[in-house]
Amino acid sequence: MARHTIHRVVFHAAFDTLEYLERGGRIGKAQAFLGSLLKVNPIIGIKDGEVYPCARERSRAKAIDYLYNFAASFGNVEGLAVEYATDLDEANRLVRRLHSKYPQVPIYLSRASPVIGTHAGPGLIIVSVLGDRQSAT
Repeated sequence: MARHTIHRVVFHAAFDTLEYLERGGRIGKAQAFLGSLLKVNPIIGIKDGEVYPCARERSRAKAIDYLYNFAASFGNVEGLAVEYATDLDEANRLVRRLHSKYPQVPIYLSRASPVIGTHAGPGLIIVSVLGDRQSAT
């Protein structure tokens, strides 16, 4: 089943800081420094095993809105998941928003593992979508 669906799963992740990505060697010191000066909330995506930058939002609220809009852009959704590092309340608010958009779709909520949290930081929040990206209605 995993092999059948993996190509249809896309996720985007928002970070509240670049500090932990820099500590883990995922980005350079200069990039982390500039990101901290600009108060950037980076958003990355993974599709078919490839990591790619999606956006850089200037506030946490805009980053969460980005994640919601990403999920809402799918026309055919079979499942959703929200994963968080430390802020359960923030994750629950996002789940409620997504549930209002997709009331019949199962939405799974989970906490990121310590290994993921170490590299991503406490502000990590991820939205995963199992579906087909068609024009949303």
